[in-house]
Amino acid sequence: MPDALTPTDCTRRSNLYRVSASLGAHWTEINGFAAAAHYGDAAGEIAAGANLGIADLTAL
Repeated sequence: MPDALTPTDCTRRSNLYRVSASLGAHWTEINGFAAAAHYGDAAGEIAAGANLGIADLTAL
């Protein structure tokens, strides 16, 4: 996989990849799927996680 993975680098994508892409996701590959690894702002993710949690398990 290239250093800067994009969803189109994988043959399979999460059902939420468009939403994740619009939120600025940085991607990783899991079991052939492009999956959001993080969104670039750790402090912002921690703050958001205090109010809401979401887990995309499509690749599992």
